[in-house]
Amino acid sequence: MSESKTKSDGHSWPWLVIYALLLVIGPALSIGAAVVKTGDEAKKDRLLSEGVPVTAIVKDRHWSSNKSLDTTTISYQFDGETFTSTIKGLPGGPTMSILVDPDDPASFLADNGSTDDSRHPLNHWASLPWGIALAALGGVGFAAHRRARRKADAAPARARKTTTLNKRGKR
Repeated sequence: MSESKTKSDGHSWPWLVIYALLLVIGPALSIGAAVVKTGDEAKKDRLLSEGVPVTAIVKDRHWSSNKSLDTTTISYQFDGETFTSTIKGLPGGPTMSILVDPDDPASFLADNGSTDDSRHPLNHWASLPWGIALAALGGVGFAAHRRARRKADAAPARARKTTTLNKRGKR
């Protein structure tokens, strides 16, 4: 005889994996965004005092319907080397003033406030609340799952109806 599984006996491990992922990804997103954004702000402050002014040539501009997705590709020379980078925002003209880090010429601060790290995926303060929301969703999911399991374990088992079959397998 085979037994049928009730709804509470079903496999819930896929949901537990999703909740666990949310509990890992959420804080990682929030912490990562805070670290990247704080580092970018520190770089801006440092380059404002230590940066060497250079004029960069605007190579390409990409406009978007979402202003935060506008990008500019610039090229500049420092100590005989040419550097090219793509940053967020649009310049006002065919050239752009930047402050270059003399110790790391690939690092710079553009006059529109963007750094060479401005296009980093976690370089948004908005990622912080998204991470908190994902972690909260995972926590609520675990709590709801645990509550449902406790409720199912506390409920008395339903009596099963027995069926008698004749020789042909009919009732």
